Amino acid sequence: MPLNDIFPNPTDTRTLEPFLNSIQTLDLFQHIVADAGYGSEENYVFIMDELEKHL
Repeated sequence: MPLNDIFPNPTDTRTLEPFLNSIQTLDLFQHIVADAGYGSEENYVFIMDELEKHL
């Protein structure tokens, strides 16, 4: 099931957290796969700190 959204942000690094927050209640994913454009310290910290609480 493809999921998508439109974000006004100029770079991918600022879209990962809001997107994951919007789909996390759907309980559809076990793995996060994203290209290097989503890589940032903020995103890694978010995934480690916030999303692991839900797994």
